[in-house]
Amino acid sequence: MSESVDRQYEAFVRLFTQHETATRAYIRNAVRSWDDVDDIMQEISIAAWRKFGTLDDHVRFAQWLTLIARYEILSFRRKRARDRHVLSEQLMELILDEDEIAREAVREKQQLMEDCLSKLPARRRELLEQIYASGQSVCEFAQHSGQTATSLYQLVSRMRRTLSDCVHARIAAQGGDL
Repeated sequence: MSESVDRQYEAFVRLFTQHETATRAYIRNAVRSWDDVDDIMQEISIAAWRKFGTLDDHVRFAQWLTLIARYEILSFRRKRARDRHVLSEQLMELILDEDEIAREAVREKQQLMEDCLSKLPARRRELLEQIYASGQSVCEFAQHSGQTATSLYQLVSRMRRTLSDCVHARIAAQGGDL
């Protein structure tokens, strides 16, 4: 492979791997069997790699991959239409539309949370990241960091409240609810 193809392949693999779990979850909402999820995922990966060169904006990779997944799910379901347990194509499209709306709302909330987190003082933001990254409870983290559990609980509670207020204020400022 040439160097540019290597870079393109590496970019594809990174993006695909980053979004594979969410794509599998999206597929799982449409089919019952994990084997079917694997089969559809394989078709998606082939189609996505073939079309990757046409994707201009890698920031929109998740939405692009979801669109490919949608078409592959519908194709899979058309092939299985003889099975009396398969939902109609219109109903399946409605379910997939609703799922995409919910996924977009989650992405928007995540972006709002990231924006609000960036407004916290660096030390507090780092403390929250350390607590959540450690996988420990606040009490366990307090013991290992030499703080009292009560004071750390209060601090974390205030930061959560601040973040929640920030996110709700941003949602209200956008004139909607997510």
